[in-house]
This record gives sequence, structure tokens and C-alpha cells, in this order.
Amino acid sequence: MIFFMQPANIHWQSLLEQLWQSREVQNTWSSTTVLSIGRNLVHAHYAAGHLSQAIELCDTICYNLRRSRGWLDADAIAMSKLLAELYTATHRHREAMGVHEEILREIDEDGDNEKAVLYVNEQWELLKRAYQRLGGWDKSEKTYRELFTRLKRFGLSIQPIEQWSPKGADSMGMYVIPKEWKLDVEKEGVKKRDLTKVAVRRSCGHTYLAGTAERESHSTNATEDQKVY
Repeated sequence: MIFFMQPANIHWQSLLEQLWQSREVQNTWSSTTVLSIGRNLVHAHYAAGHLSQAIELCDTICYNLRRSRGWLDADAIAMSKLLAELYTATHRHREAMGVHEEILREIDEDGDNEKAVLYVNEQWELLKRAYQRLGGWDKSEKTYRELFTRLKRFGLSIQPIEQWSPKGADSMGMYVIPKEWKLDVEKEGVKKRDLTKVAVRRSCGHTYLAGTAERESHSTNATEDQKVY
């Protein structure tokens, strides 16, 4: 069942917050329902001008999806893209670049050709826009050039990074608030507790948000409030 919501209605944010806070005791909610509530609450925070809260919640959801399902899970990718868009909306282009770099590094290390074909070119295009908005690289160009070279094995169709101009980004990767919001409600299929299983992490890589490294090093100590079920 799908419920459609009007984003202009201030009562929806209050309702979503109540639903989000009660997710742990709702044993009949599926992971799809919980994720839908969280995603809509991120948008509601943004619509209300609570940008820091929107980013913090989105980051928490991303973190738990990556832990439980892996970086290249479809929902994890979608929420990571949303996180990067929120960074872009708040002119934090360095962090947005870091999100896309992390996904590309995971594609490189995972080596799954099917997943790489789905995401690699789009993530490079998004990283390019972050580079253009920042006006340069977050790290040395060599770092990105080496990553680009390794990912060529997946059939990159994007222009080589040596030819990129550090300006002229189009609208790709920019946050656009949904015109129509929907809340997916279904009975439990996937066990919510399955989403608390710690996923295998890469041993190294760029961390794009202050505090992420500390959270990652203590991943098994995440509080119940942090977990996405």
C-alpha cells in the first residue's frame, strides 16, 4: 500500500518523526517501510529548512545500509546519492566528491562486473560535477587518475579526467525536493533485524564526513537509536 503525502503540510514532518522514533517497536513493519519513512523524513527536514538534521539523518541511514547490506546495495547507492545531493545543496562539494569516490573505490575492490556496469559511469559523472563545483580535486589528481585507470576494465564511457574542466557543472547531482512524496507501507518481508548485521568494510579509503572514521572503528557499538531496521 502506498500513501501519498503533501510536503507543504507541516503536520507530515511531525508524523514522520513519530513514525521514525517508533520503528523499533513496530514488529510488523518491513525494512522497506522503515526506509521509506526515513527517506521521507530526510526530505521533510530539508523542506523545513533543517539542513543539518537532513544531512545527519541521511548519513545515519547510509551508514547502516552499508553496514548491513554493503556499499553497492541499490538502496545504499540511492541514499548515498541523496546524501551527496544534500552536501551539494549546502555547498559542501568536497564531501559530495568523497561520497562518489568511496562508491567508486568499492566498485573497484568488489570487482562485481554486474554491479559495476550499473553504477560506475554514473558515479564518475557525479564525481565530475562535484569536482567542477569545488573547482579542483580534494586530493592529488594522481589519486583519481589511478582509480580511473583501474576502473577502465568495467568499460568506462566517460571522458578521461585529464580532459575535465574545473568549472561548468550542469544540474546533475543537485538536490531537487520531490514534487510528490509517497510512503511505502507493507507487511514485514525481510526481517528488520537482518539490517543490523555488520557488513564487511574496506580496510582503507577516504572518509568523507567528520566523525565517520570514529563510527566505523566502533561499528559494533552502534546504539539502538542509530540502527535502521
